[in-house]
Amino acid sequence: MSEKSIFTGEKAYLEKSFLEELSLKVWTTKGARFQADQRLRAKARMSSISMSILSAYLIIAGLISVYVGSHASINFQLINYFVTALSIVLLVLSQYENSQD
Repeated sequence: MSEKSIFTGEKAYLEKSFLEELSLKVWTTKGARFQADQRLRAKARMSSISMSILSAYLIIAGLISVYVGSHASINFQLINYFVTALSIVLLVLSQYENSQD
């Protein structure tokens, strides 16, 4: 008497032995973990690059008041305020990103 399989397609592995089923699950999970690792490494790299670029812009903006001088009609107090505020925001964001490892 032959038993007819009730599982077909993707669920056919459920009729195999425990070790075969476990092996398939481990192999599938391993692939998903490698993909997640690649995705998270790319995200961390892009985050690091964007933080570096923002830091460079803030340094340049801070130096504007030093090198342009007082003969320009720009309100340097306002620029210095925004540079300081953005620097604090950048510091908080970088601390948050570093804690996500």
